[in-house]
Amino acid sequence: MRSRRRAALGWLGALALVALSCQRAPSPEATSAPAEGEAASPPQHLDDGTLPAAPPPARAAEAHPEQVPVYPTSWSPPGLPAAPLPPPGAFDGPWVRGFAVGAHLELPGLPWEALFAEIAEHGATHVSIVVAWSQANIRAVDIHPDPVETLPDAELRRMIQAARAAKLQVILFPILHLERRRPGEWRGRLAPALPALWWASYREFLLHYAVLAAEEEVDILSVGSELLDLEGERARWLEVIAAVRGVFGGRLIYSANWDHFDGVSFWDALDLVGMTGYFELSQRPAPTLDELRSAWSAGADVIAGYGRRVGKPVLLTEVGYPSQVGAAAHPWDYTRRRAFSAEAQYLAFRGMYEAYHRRAEAGEVGLGGVLVWSWYGYGGPGDLDYTPRGKPASALLRRWFKGE
Repeated sequence: MRSRRRAALGWLGALALVALSCQRAPSPEATSAPAEGEAASPPQHLDDGTLPAAPPPARAAEAHPEQVPVYPTSWSPPGLPAAPLPPPGAFDGPWVRGFAVGAHLELPGLPWEALFAEIAEHGATHVSIVVAWSQANIRAVDIHPDPVETLPDAELRRMIQAARAAKLQVILFPILHLERRRPGEWRGRLAPALPALWWASYREFLLHYAVLAAEEEVDILSVGSELLDLEGERARWLEVIAAVRGVFGGRLIYSANWDHFDGVSFWDALDLVGMTGYFELSQRPAPTLDELRSAWSAGADVIAGYGRRVGKPVLLTEVGYPSQVGAAAHPWDYTRRRAFSAEAQYLAFRGMYEAYHRRAEAGEVGLGGVLVWSWYGYGGPGDLDYTPRGKPASALLRRWFKGE
């Protein structure tokens, strides 16, 4: 999971400001400053809706990764009916559905071939492969492969080839990693000491992966992610995008932060509009499905309106929830550790699904697709991380993506 900026505004407050700014319709030149089986027993909640102390992380999945639970798509928490089946055709065709996977070393017992087969079995059309290079700090001008964070090209190519062998289309997603950060610093706050040198280095970084993406027949390439303070540099971005198009013939996307997508000055030069989906849905430790659905519905309306305004499909490049109590409060904050709750993760995803299910029934989904963060890790009962693998959320996502 990648570092997130904690926004001062909540999800709905941030979108309200975006909605107001959308009324201005600035010109493109305007700039602005993470075999069906038996379901596990549902968690037992305390009176305040939280869970008892988290159990120790399960090690069975690491020893036998093929033995994590597989839930039926009709699974739901006690007292809730099964999630509705998607309306016929609503999420088919060009609609992008899939999972993100960090470009790390293979997990013992879970090779890429097995991992991508699982993703395909969930009805995914795409997998987003996230690969990182580094710069020293927010003022640095040299971007380079990181000895720890960067997967070697040969391994990355093998990873892409394994995904394509599983009939998945690939989104290659290069990102920047900061080696040193002070409080409040992250890639959204880059301030290169010598901008011309930084942009030359960034161009080299993207061209490296553009060539690789072309050679490996990647479907979509991202030209950046969450670079908030640089999104107004339209002329610089147009130069970089033109250079990338010179070697890569597929579709291009940029991924904006969930509360700062209206500041991007170069959407017109891209094929897809991307944004992360780490929206703050509820501050309560155990929100109801109705609350989560309502929060997602309000946001989905704004996202659909923004897509109409820019005239391009909006793709949620990352949407994820940790398997913890309060997962919907600050889903972007991967450093939090709360009591294990697979139900909290399930309900957050279900709120999203039902919001878009209702939009589909009304005749306008208003979204080009969704990529879930992430399908890397063993998962299973007791795992606090974001992967839905071996958890009830995987069944809900299979129902959504596969329609079963």
